[in-house]
Amino acid sequence: TIIEWSDYLCTFCKQTYPFTRNILKNYKNQIYYVHKSFPLDEDSKEGKLALAISKCLWKSNPSTFFEMEPILYREAQSIARGEEKGFQNCSSKELDNSYYSKVDTDFNEAKKLGIMSIPTFWVNGRWIVGALDDTSWEKVLQDSRPQ
Repeated sequence: TIIEWSDYLCTFCKQTYPFTRNILKNYKNQIYYVHKSFPLDEDSKEGKLALAISKCLWKSNPSTFFEMEPILYREAQSIARGEEKGFQNCSSKELDNSYYSKVDTDFNEAKKLGIMSIPTFWVNGRWIVGALDDTSWEKVLQDSRPQ
């Protein structure tokens, strides 16, 4: 089990993203993965917009979500500035507050757990904080393998 708290606006999250995707691809049927929102700017809708869009994209079509996620990382800054990217039915004008509420729920959970920086991962009961590459991920998975 891997639970990740991150934000598309986070530089370290963006650096880790391709390596996390590789691990999930390499261990396709062996890892249960959950992404949770941790907005760097929790006080503005603009700061939460890419995360809210991701919640909408997942709900709209989980099978195409992973094709859209790299775009969220690449375009997060322009999304926050209100420059639309045409995310199907999930543009900022079409988002209802329920998606922002889901972002807030994830963030409040993170605060209760004591998470203060991102990316943060919970891997089989072990906390991992910071950017990871392929080698780091392999070591984390090896060290946290259930006995």
